Amino acid sequence: MKKVLKSLFGILVTALIATTVIFPAFAAEPRDYDSNAIIYGGTYSVSELQDRLNNGSGPNSAGGVYGNWQAPNGVRTFYNGIGIYDSQFGSFVDGTVKKNGTVWVGNTQIASGVFSSGRTNINPSTLVNYGPIPIYWREPKYSFASDSLSAFVYRNFDGSFGYAIVKSCGNAVTNNTLKANIVTKPAPEQTFSLAAKKYNDINHNGSKQDGEKMIEGWKFTISRNGVNKSGTTGPHGTVVFKGLKKGTYKLTEEHKADWKNTTGGEAKNIDIASDQTIWFGNTQLYRIVVRKFDDKNANGQKDAGENYLKGFKFTVRGNGISKSLTTGSDGVAQFTGLMKGSYKITETQQSGWTSTTGLSKTINIGPSKTINFGNSIAPKVTITKNKITIIKFHDRNADGDVDGGEEVLPNWEFTLTGNRVNLKKKTDANGVVIFDNLENGSYNIKETLTTGWENTSGDNIMMDLSNGDQVTLHVGNNESQEEILGAEIERGEVLAAATTKGGLPQAGAEEAAVAFSLTSFATSMLYWFRSKKAIFLALKK
Repeated sequence: MKKVLKSLFGILVTALIATTVIFPAFAAEPRDYDSNAIIYGGTYSVSELQDRLNNGSGPNSAGGVYGNWQAPNGVRTFYNGIGIYDSQFGSFVDGTVKKNGTVWVGNTQIASGVFSSGRTNINPSTLVNYGPIPIYWREPKYSFASDSLSAFVYRNFDGSFGYAIVKSCGNAVTNNTLKANIVTKPAPEQTFSLAAKKYNDINHNGSKQDGEKMIEGWKFTISRNGVNKSGTTGPHGTVVFKGLKKGTYKLTEEHKADWKNTTGGEAKNIDIASDQTIWFGNTQLYRIVVRKFDDKNANGQKDAGENYLKGFKFTVRGNGISKSLTTGSDGVAQFTGLMKGSYKITETQQSGWTSTTGLSKTINIGPSKTINFGNSIAPKVTITKNKITIIKFHDRNADGDVDGGEEVLPNWEFTLTGNRVNLKKKTDANGVVIFDNLENGSYNIKETLTTGWENTSGDNIMMDLSNGDQVTLHVGNNESQEEILGAEIERGEVLAAATTKGGLPQAGAEEAAVAFSLTSFATSMLYWFRSKKAIFLALKK
């Protein structure tokens, strides 16, 4: 009985003192050490609250011992049972719980019709057991002696009331009509936005620069663990994906023909932990369309009725590429994915066809271009073989020309070489030798010299033959004569005549001594005279 009276007396004293406090000087409120307090002596700071949960609330001021709910983690067990957790303490704001069942933060009422908890059954109360800890719930007007008490207030993410903890005693306050636990509204998981920006990377350097326009109408898709969203860039080249939770996403741009990504690929893995903007650059690609046609009238123009030709090979070179294609049944060879710049297009000539528009063309693209190449069927050409006729004659006067009375020479050998030919033939009874059926090319004609004869027309003849050349050659030879070399003489001296061989006198071969009267000669230099008998006189002043 004394214990009950003592507890009631403590409640009365606490309430009376509390009614004299001017808020917000909450620390001046008395600490409760009665049997209704969840935490003996209350808690006036978050750090103190944390300490009491970790280490227990300790004995009361009268020297009593604490029960199991005030042992280390004892109160935490109760708090956690109704939905109060340490992780929420950082969000507490100072407020007041009033006897009329309202909760205030500053001058703003944020809740009404609340219930207060305690360990004492103060009628009317509802008992709820939290494990071994019995807790009673009732309206504040039945347990509050003061009009208002300071409290830690937890507000939901939207500002609504979650719960309160009375600072003087640690008792929990909630507006849950079930009185069994606290219903809070957890803040929704934070979300972020991702903006994809698409631009025309004209200089294809992978960086957005002045003058490079944004591109409208480009589709992007973002995906991650069941999330799959798509959107298309607007007039400013941007599409924004909102409501993305923290994590790694794959952002993929639509692949478009005749465009090439310049910023590291069409797909990127993005770590989302804040709002982000990702730039995608693309440079436009171009194409060269080659059309091959049968230029029947060979005028270099594609005219009505002239069909396209299949199976003609074309090669495009330029900007570091070399690519070959063959025209299809529609006569088209299409080269795609080309950067802006200069390219050379070359046709591989086919046998039996003649180009009417040139076998190669150099063009600049950007935009794309279509080029026509015309061919006509080449006329058949009859190739006539070449022929060489040699007539060998006795050139008696050694003038290199055929003169009257100069007879032909039979059985004289000639060799023809050149263009895969090496032939030897001799002149017939008419002094004639013929080399025929010769291909176009260069040839060399050489006679086999006969002892005692000298060639007067050249013994090594070269010529080029083409397109059915018919060549007739007259080759002359003359019998060689002895030469007499005159020695140098003085006036009045006798000239010694000597038979020579190869232009050198033979020693001791004097054959004659002829005296000349030299008075009529007035020359101071060597003078050579050649007669038909090849006699040479050397005269000296």
